[in-house]
Amino acid sequence: MKIASIVVIAVVVLGGYAVSLLVSEGRVLAQTASPTKQQPAFFCDRLAISPEHRKRHEELSRILGSSKLGVREADGGFEFEFPGDPATYQTVMDWIPDERACCPFFDITVRLEREQGKIWLGFSGREGVKPFIKAEFGPWFRP
Repeated sequence: MKIASIVVIAVVVLGGYAVSLLVSEGRVLAQTASPTKQQPAFFCDRLAISPEHRKRHEELSRILGSSKLGVREADGGFEFEFPGDPATYQTVMDWIPDERACCPFFDITVRLEREQGKIWLGFSGREGVKPFIKAEFGPWFRP
C-alpha cells in the first residue's frame, strides 16, 4: 500500500510539472507571435565577421569616409554621397556585406545616379536608429 501511494504521488507531481512546462512553453510561443514584441537593441555584432574581414572592413570604412562628398538626412536615417567612379563603386560593394552582417538592423540602400553620376549609400531603420548611425559613422559626418 505504501508503494502504491508513493507511485501515485510521484505521478501527480511529475504530471503537474509536465503540465506547467507545457503552459510555460505556450506563453513563450504566444509572446513570440505577439505583434507588440520588443525589438532588440541596436548594437554591432563584432563577431559576425572574422578578424581578417573586420580589419578589411575598417580599412574600407576609412576609404569611404575620406572619399565622402556629402551627407543628408533621409526618412529614418541618412544618405552619404560618394563620387561615381568605378573604384568607389567597388569599395561600396565590397564594404556592404560585412556591414550588413555586423548591423543587421539597418536598411541599406545604394542609389546610382545616371550617366556615371554620384553614388548614394543610405542607412535607415526603425525608430531610434538615427542617433546610432550618427555615433557609428561619426567620422563620415565631418566635413
